[in-house]
Amino acid sequence: MNAAADVGTGEDLARFLDQTGGPFTRQLLQTAAAAAAAGPAILRQLREAFPREVVAWEIWSRLEEIPTAGQLEAMIGLVWWPGRNGIPKAETIAFMVADYQAGKVTLREVTP
Repeated sequence: MNAAADVGTGEDLARFLDQTGGPFTRQLLQTAAAAAAAGPAILRQLREAFPREVVAWEIWSRLEEIPTAGQLEAMIGLVWWPGRNGIPKAETIAFMVADYQAGKVTLREVTP
């Protein structure tokens, strides 16, 4: 996906994650949305099984504005900085998105 392409729909997010927007990735994103509604424990289990996909969905679903692929990749990098152990927690993602939307974080877009 082109770094300047908008990631505005679930279909766009699926393409961002696997380049084809295949049925598995689309279903996984729908499951993440259902898991978030069901409770944090279920979403945490899903995040552990499919970390990149679920973390990307968590960031994307919290944003007020539609990100480009490059912005989304940069935001994933903010919560998953080099040397960090483990999968980012929901709280880390929420704080990062809030700081970004408040203008406290400046992103350097990266090419996914």
